[in-house]
Amino acid sequence: MHRFVHFDVYADNVDRAAGFYSSVFGWNISRWDGGTPEMDYRLITMGEDSPCPEGGITRRPPSGMAGVNYAEVGTIEDYLPRVESVGGKVLQAKIPIPGVGYIAICQDSEANPIGLFQNDDSVSY
Repeated sequence: MHRFVHFDVYADNVDRAAGFYSSVFGWNISRWDGGTPEMDYRLITMGEDSPCPEGGITRRPPSGMAGVNYAEVGTIEDYLPRVESVGGKVLQAKIPIPGVGYIAICQDSEANPIGLFQNDDSVSY
């Protein structure tokens, strides 16, 4: 069963967005040390019952794309042709997220962004 495992909120002002979601929902938001300084990525944890980050906030890409929900898949390369065969597009090819796994960003048949997430099986959580 494939499920959404992560989401990203894109923001013009990451500090302002982090303050908004923290104030409105009480989410714990902290800087991710695994990214680069220019990335300015924040991890979102939605409560004490959830020890792992469930989402993130980062700068909006130049394309102006909306935020992305990531569905977990076995192997990204197996899914990219499926996306294209039913009218979707690959917007960003597979890239590594060190210590986490891999992602690719696609566009569905209705021009919505959707992320594919492949877990790095060599990492234990």
